[in-house]
Amino acid sequence: MITRSLIFLFFLLFASGCNSEKAADKKNAVDGPEGAIGLTKEQFKSSGMTFSELKKISASEKIEATGQILVKPESYFMMSTLMQGRVKEVFVTRGDWVKAGQALVEIEDPSIIRLQQDYLEVVAGEPVLKADFERQKSLFADEVASEKKLQKARADYLSVKAKVTGLKEQLRLLGLDPVEVEQGKIKSSVVLKAPIDGNVSTMEINKGVYLEEGAEVLEIIDPSGIFVSLSVFENDVTGIKAGLKVLVKPAGDATARDTALITRIARKVEEGSRSVTVHAAFEKDAFDFIPGMYLDAQIVKGVGEMFVLPEEAVVDLENRNWVLLKLEEKNESYIMVQREVEVLDLDNGLVAILNNDDFSADDQFLCKGAFGLIQ
Repeated sequence: MITRSLIFLFFLLFASGCNSEKAADKKNAVDGPEGAIGLTKEQFKSSGMTFSELKKISASEKIEATGQILVKPESYFMMSTLMQGRVKEVFVTRGDWVKAGQALVEIEDPSIIRLQQDYLEVVAGEPVLKADFERQKSLFADEVASEKKLQKARADYLSVKAKVTGLKEQLRLLGLDPVEVEQGKIKSSVVLKAPIDGNVSTMEINKGVYLEEGAEVLEIIDPSGIFVSLSVFENDVTGIKAGLKVLVKPAGDATARDTALITRIARKVEEGSRSVTVHAAFEKDAFDFIPGMYLDAQIVKGVGEMFVLPEEAVVDLENRNWVLLKLEEKNESYIMVQREVEVLDLDNGLVAILNNDDFSADDQFLCKGAFGLIQ
């Protein structure tokens, strides 16, 4: 819609093509309702003015929103150490694409050797304690051994069995094969491997650095798991539902645009911003979007039939919207009257007239030049 800030320029142009005194005389001579505006056909033609009827089209309301690119929890992995050690080798760097199971970092430490030694010791003792337990069961059945000895043998065996199971799982967590350890293949280092396909987005280490247990090593993100997180003002949330299309572009980018579909809507209004969080999933891979990137978006709220006029037919005057309705056509002039309208901004230079029931299908509205005549 056209703003009032251009009114002075319009009148200068208008005056250059018409005789201002004659126009004033014509306007003053209008025979019609109070506030009616008269314009000669000569003035109408020389100023390039046109009339238009309300046109019915299929259009959609678009809700403006801002947001950010986030990553699903299952597509984000922060690698950390399961035990202390020195970084022996680094196989990747920030920005590398990796496959699940690919070697990332090798860490060495004497504690890795001790863990394997402990495992071998308990594995070696398990058969002895198992045999003693079986022997005590037999003796107890023959009433030769006491129940106390049987219980002790049983406890010793179950204890070492639990240790074997626990140490075996620790080895597997570190990527060591218990079978190879039992074969005497003891290693002084372990290799951290990628748990998912993705991109190495953060790298926190260098070769030779000593890491404590639980230290963060690197971050892997699978870009197929990114999604759109939007903040929608509470006044705009009504009618927004899963499945609606969202037009998304990086903040400040006037050209790039991708589409996403709303998947979920938070049932809470944030106190500070008075907004609601809305999530949407891209319809196709969107590798141009990076986690953490800020977005501008439009939610296509719904498609329906609307009656529209060109945006230049509507004048915004002190937050109220007006049009000029052709009231009468005479031999040499047009008589128009000012009417207030309720509007909804659309794309392609159109404005929906929400109170179209106030007008008839034959009504005509001034489309070019309305700004300079509405007061």
